[in-house]
Amino acid sequence: MENPRWKEFEMRVEAYRFYLSIILQTNVFFYAIAGVALGFYLNQTSNEYLAYALLLPILIAAVLGGIFHHAAVLQKGAAETIEKIRTALNTDKQNGSVKLNIEQIPDLDLLYILLRIFGSIFILVGLAIIVTPFLKAAPFHWGQSPINLIFFAEIGCLTLFYGGYGAYYFACKYHREVTRKRIDRLKKAFVRDYTKPPIKEHAYLLFEEIEASLDNSMESDSIRITLHRIQRDYQIDDERHLPIQNYEKFKESLDEI
Repeated sequence: MENPRWKEFEMRVEAYRFYLSIILQTNVFFYAIAGVALGFYLNQTSNEYLAYALLLPILIAAVLGGIFHHAAVLQKGAAETIEKIRTALNTDKQNGSVKLNIEQIPDLDLLYILLRIFGSIFILVGLAIIVTPFLKAAPFHWGQSPINLIFFAEIGCLTLFYGGYGAYYFACKYHREVTRKRIDRLKKAFVRDYTKPPIKEHAYLLFEEIEASLDNSMESDSIRITLHRIQRDYQIDDERHLPIQNYEKFKESLDEI
């Protein structure tokens, strides 16, 4: 029988490669839009209000920068999960099978580094686009910049800041909601499937699934502490072939997660 850990390992590594491809394609998409907008603006000399067309790539840069920085945080947790599965596969001997020896896997830090770098570059590119109209209008005396360019710069900076912060906040909030729904779904499925006291192994697998859904946020750390306390109170890690004692109380403890 195929080891379920191996199946999960394959899926996570494939997802890692897919995400790596997505961020490269996103970069191509962004720089294509930014290049077209800048090219159109720089080739026009008659309308000074065309600078406001640059707010679109500035907004996109802000949103992508915020999302990429949030994704970098999530990638840290995903990389740790992949490493845990690899370690488990190297030590597991399920159904009498020989121990698996997985030595080389994709560099798990590469995606994190790229997300951080590209996220920061998006913000810097947004700032560069804000400065572009001033460079086009130069030379002019310092302190005598055109009023419309100063107004554009103010709007651009606000767009960059609130766009990036809003995207980051929305991504964090959405991820928390998805994680909470997943945890609730796992708990309800466990209680529904096991009306009688199951063996500790089933609870151990439940906690593993819940922990795999967590990231490095403070809320996730609080959930981990609760998980470890329940594992310790009911000795889930010891003699997993035995049924859970005080199962009704154990189900009540799940509501604390």
